[in-house]
Amino acid sequence: KKYNYDIICNKKKSVNYGEMTTILDEARKQFRSEQDCYEAIMFFHSGHGNPSELILSDGKGMPRVSIETHFNGYNVEEKLLSHKFFFFDSCRGGQDSEVVRSPVDGAAHRKGNKNVFPDDDFLHPEENKSVMYSNSNGY
Repeated sequence: KKYNYDIICNKKKSVNYGEMTTILDEARKQFRSEQDCYEAIMFFHSGHGNPSELILSDGKGMPRVSIETHFNGYNVEEKLLSHKFFFFDSCRGGQDSEVVRSPVDGAAHRKGNKNVFPDDDFLHPEENKSVMYSNSNGY
């Protein structure tokens, strides 16, 4: 605890809808705890997705917005001024760009794309890109 943070995570390589809900509930409980005095929360998820949801290991979708609202001012009003960061490493729709060949053999297959490109090693050209905005749309 040198840097005074805690990690709440799933202990397995997969997470189903119920497990994700439990993790989010536990994180929110700990975040709002007065004794822990957290200044911020960071959420990370790497997996599959569609335009509006994360696709969990049981095939069920969890809306990205439901994860964000889990920690907003309506649900954790005492932390309204605390920073909340969400990192989603998942697709958000169909492939609207031409794929590019990976410079690393097997990289696409390690990312779970075996069924998409079984014979070749292609990735989306925006692979591993992160964009961060500091406020809500329209404000």
